[in-house]
Amino acid sequence: MSESITTTTTTTTTTTTTTTTTTTTTTTTTTTTTTTTTTTTTTTTTTTTTTTTTTTTTTNNNNNNNNNNNNNNNNNNNNNNSNDNIHTFVNNKMSSISNSE
Repeated sequence: MSESITTTTTTTTTTTTTTTTTTTTTTTTTTTTTTTTTTTTTTTTTTTTTTTTTTTTTTNNNNNNNNNNNNNNNNNNNNNNSNDNIHTFVNNKMSSISNSE
């Protein structure tokens, strides 16, 4: 008789390695810069210059009046002299006529 020994060895090795790496990086940068500069400069300069010059010359008026008076007097004197000359002439003529008669 013969003996037979059968040995069956079954080795099943199952290795499952699952590596899941999820890296999510979300960077949101919002920078809002609002600069408003308003400069208003109003300069108003008003210069008013009023110059009033009044000159009164009474000396000239007096001199003019004196000159006018002197001229009038001279004219009157001339008229009087002229009248006197005419009278003298007429008188002389009359005398001459009367003497010749």
